[in-house]
Amino acid sequence: MDSFIELQNMFRIKQWLKNLLVFFPIIIVPFETSISSLVSLLSTFFLFSFLASIIYIINDWTDRFEDAMHPEKKIRPFASKKLNGVHAFVGIIILTSMVIALIFFNNFSIYFLSLLMVYFIQNLAYNFYLKDVSIIEFLSVSSGYPYRVLGGGLAVGLIPSYWILITIFLAAVFVIALKRKHDIKAFHKDALRKSFKKYPAEFFDKVSSLSASAVIVSYLIFTLSDYAQEKFFNPLLPLSSLPLIYCIFRYLQISENQITSHDPVSIITQDMGLKLGILITILFICISNFYFGTF
Repeated sequence: MDSFIELQNMFRIKQWLKNLLVFFPIIIVPFETSISSLVSLLSTFFLFSFLASIIYIINDWTDRFEDAMHPEKKIRPFASKKLNGVHAFVGIIILTSMVIALIFFNNFSIYFLSLLMVYFIQNLAYNFYLKDVSIIEFLSVSSGYPYRVLGGGLAVGLIPSYWILITIFLAAVFVIALKRKHDIKAFHKDALRKSFKKYPAEFFDKVSSLSASAVIVSYLIFTLSDYAQEKFFNPLLPLSSLPLIYCIFRYLQISENQITSHDPVSIITQDMGLKLGILITILFICISNFYFGTF
């Protein structure tokens, strides 16, 4: 049982929840779903999940000695020596085989496959170099989220609004900035990456404030844009910004009070207020889409 749990931790299956963003395009863009499009989206979800797990394994293996000295990361499978290089190698082989199989059995466009390759290469670059470059490191992580949304759109032949992609990117910057702020304040300098030590004490306070404001502005621009008006033709969509604003403030409140682990997935899944806020935002969009949208 313990080995099974450690294997789950190696694959970071809980982090797969981030890849639900691939379904966002069919919520935000009026779209007539079909069995084939749902299969493509499910395949896209698992492709991003398997690739992310490969990256996590590589990252945890290469960082195992540094993680062993970190107050929270020391419990990771490789840092704690509960799993070894054989587990890492076999895990990567299995995941790579599944990625190849999914690509082979789906008729994905060259644009989608190119995006997938860029996503994977950028994450490898982050693991081996970019994570030690201040500012670039958290912008690189943030860019992975609009990749997921764009990937979901390309998988079914949809192109999401640029403003939605910008909003997702800025929301990721907001969340990651708060995580970086927590890490810098909570841990001793010896447990931090080189890039973290280059940030001034109040840097991420300003980044989180600016990005939170930018999220709200960019989303409002989307709801009032010609793109949205052509797709939805109704006044309800701008109202979806209200629960979104609540979610931003609620996340900020939790972040300021958080003492222990600052994992965004855990924060969102464990807080009822955030879950309700996200659900209400999506419901507003869906109502605008399915009742007022045009196909």
